[in-house]
Amino acid sequence: MQLIVALIFLFTILAHLNCCSGLRCKIGHFSSNRLSENSTIETCPAEAQYCLAITCTKGGAQAFASIEWTCEKRQNNKRCAEIMHEAYKNLFGYKNVYCDCNYGEKGKSLENAQFVLPPVPPTTPKKLECKIGKFDAKGYGMAWPGFCLGHYCYMASCAKANNETFMRWGCSETNRYSEIVNLFGEQYNSKMTCHCLFGKMDADETNVMNMLPPLLPMASTVTRPPAVMPTKSTENASSQNTAAVHHCILILFMIASAIFHDNFLHLGSII
Repeated sequence: MQLIVALIFLFTILAHLNCCSGLRCKIGHFSSNRLSENSTIETCPAEAQYCLAITCTKGGAQAFASIEWTCEKRQNNKRCAEIMHEAYKNLFGYKNVYCDCNYGEKGKSLENAQFVLPPVPPTTPKKLECKIGKFDAKGYGMAWPGFCLGHYCYMASCAKANNETFMRWGCSETNRYSEIVNLFGEQYNSKMTCHCLFGKMDADETNVMNMLPPLLPMASTVTRPPAVMPTKSTENASSQNTAAVHHCILILFMIASAIFHDNFLHLGSII
């Protein structure tokens, strides 16, 4: 009889433990605004089937990162992220918060212990040092070294639909030709044709020396015919022409002398 009572008592204890036991998961919270992590390893309620780690980040002003360790009975990544996003929006007024819900394997303990606090996004994008400026077809404009937001320094030579042309230096988020054409097309409200050169990604001053065969109209210039080197035939012709000229001069001198002689004799007879 005592044995039966003992077995019933033991069964009752085991049944009670089974109702209250569950996954062992990491439970707690940590954020970039805190100096130390506040977390423990705990036993979740019996209905919990997943260990879960929720990471959230926010860039720009008031940038931060946070992580929540918990456990859940169902897996729904989309709904989990939506709940966290709404919580940050309603409690703190943050709109640009990105959250990711990382569920462990079903029924497996400590699947969320491996997740750590993500890095805080940069408060401002990286500034790139590039040549910045513009020149029109007549050469009016200016360019200077400066800082701009983007990953690539570029140089572009472009023509609008009305054939008005210009050259630009600056920086761009991508190194795609279409991005530059679309950007200038929107700025000038015109169809664009461009030649573009891009520097290496995140490399400073890579467009300082860039020059392209421009679409700019070149100023009209007068071209002189090339000098012709004299050939042997042209030298002979030149010497023959020179001899003929000398012969003509000699004949003219003889005629002038004869006329002068006759006039001199006629003058003597009169005297």
